[in-house]
Amino acid sequence: MKIRTGFVSNSSSASYIVKIKDIDFEDFISSLKSNPESFYYKYFSLPVLEDELKRLEEMSKKYAFYNIEDLRKSFDKIDADDYSSIIKFALAFYKIGCRIKSDGIELVDVTSMHNDYDSGMSGLMKEITLHFLFETDYKLVCKIETD
Repeated sequence: MKIRTGFVSNSSSASYIVKIKDIDFEDFISSLKSNPESFYYKYFSLPVLEDELKRLEEMSKKYAFYNIEDLRKSFDKIDADDYSSIIKFALAFYKIGCRIKSDGIELVDVTSMHNDYDSGMSGLMKEITLHFLFETDYKLVCKIETD
């Protein structure tokens, strides 16, 4: 329960910051794809990303909140054998910032107008955090920054 409440903010907006210590981007990718039956194919498979992009393209006909043309161009450039490009696209698609630092990787998920676990941090960010917390030996530093 502490993990669940740790990722809840009662602020009008919050930045969830998860730093995975002492990992480089290649090891980050390897770790994510090491357990494909968990969440990898739910968020990082090209058919799933294609379906999500099509859904957004349909929605963008009514609402202009995504730059669909740029997303489509980026998606069309993905090499199906290049996990790095797939993961980078998926993180950007789900609006998760990825900062590669000298002492690890920092992921940032910004949300607004929520005060519970389900409407706060994105599903992908939750999955990545839980993966590195329970299925690896990497250390995590997690914090919430609010307005």
